[in-house]
Amino acid sequence: MSRPDRVQVAIALGEMLGPDAVVSEPTELARYEKGWRYGSGTALLVVRPRDTGEVARTLAFASQHGIRVLAQGANTGLVGASTPDDSGEMLVLSTERLSRPLEVDPLDRTVVAGGGVLMSQLDAALEPHGLMFPIDLGADPSVGGMVVTNTGGTRLLRYGDVRQNLLGLEVVLADGTILDLMTSLRKNNTGLDPKQLFVGTSGVLGIVTRAVLRLSLIH
Repeated sequence: MSRPDRVQVAIALGEMLGPDAVVSEPTELARYEKGWRYGSGTALLVVRPRDTGEVARTLAFASQHGIRVLAQGANTGLVGASTPDDSGEMLVLSTERLSRPLEVDPLDRTVVAGGGVLMSQLDAALEPHGLMFPIDLGADPSVGGMVVTNTGGTRLLRYGDVRQNLLGLEVVLADGTILDLMTSLRKNNTGLDPKQLFVGTSGVLGIVTRAVLRLSLIH
């Protein structure tokens, strides 16, 4: 497989998503190429989609041209898994602009959150309703990052991990296919629960663009 042409890829993605969606300057790439504590590499480019459709178009383009993609949330991991390798051939897909929607349902005690919503943003939106997403960490990860790592945190024994507080997902597969698994049902006996395939798999099966989360009361 030939090495992807950086300039051509940047032009194509810029035309597809808008020039502000593509990061190519070395000084701007630095924060995406180095982990919070561990891990560093060299990215081909960074692309920052604004919505699910743009994520799908990006992945379809990368699949068609044989470009490896690394999904990156808030880049707060401690195991060096959110940074590109040293080849300079990996396209980093940052979910940082997938911060909408953020729809709180106080009666149902659920929230629909974009994959790029940070835990701090989620906490700030829920607090006025007397609600919380019961995952507590020292870092400030994204919703998508918490899903694909099945985050536990300090409240694990009382409230469980993300898997136990996840009701629905929207995921984009590597070829650009969008899976709508969004639901707020607590109990669903209609068959297999495919959303669980994407929990704790580090994003290798698909990129989380939205999630429905179960909330708890603040005590």
